[in-house]
Amino acid sequence: MKYTITFLLLALLLMSCGRRDAKIQQKLTGTWGVDINLKGRQLHSTSIVSPDGSFADEITGFADGRIMKTEGRLLATNGMLIDIVTKNSETNARVPGTLRGRIVRLNDHELIVRWDGNDKDAVLQKVKP
Repeated sequence: MKYTITFLLLALLLMSCGRRDAKIQQKLTGTWGVDINLKGRQLHSTSIVSPDGSFADEITGFADGRIMKTEGRLLATNGMLIDIVTKNSETNARVPGTLRGRIVRLNDHELIVRWDGNDKDAVLQKVKP
């Protein structure tokens, strides 16, 4: 009986985190665009994220004109974003691959993520809901 209150408080905390993650996941739904500077080359990524977190991404701007396509899942959990790539059109790509980052800010128009291992924030703009 003495641990009942502690257990209930912990359960409420965990449930509220789950609801917050669900709200973040809902805000992630839509089409996002980001410009990437990779070794002096300007690339552009467009990602379409479904309500269930699945995504399809295209990266353009390569010198040879190719378009890199990836698919996977984008999951929000505890203020973090987990990008799990399950398909990649690049021949030598490691699949599955996982990228983790901290969500700095997310609103209806912008997503800012600090990906692990990067010292700069990625700023994605929502192209359409």
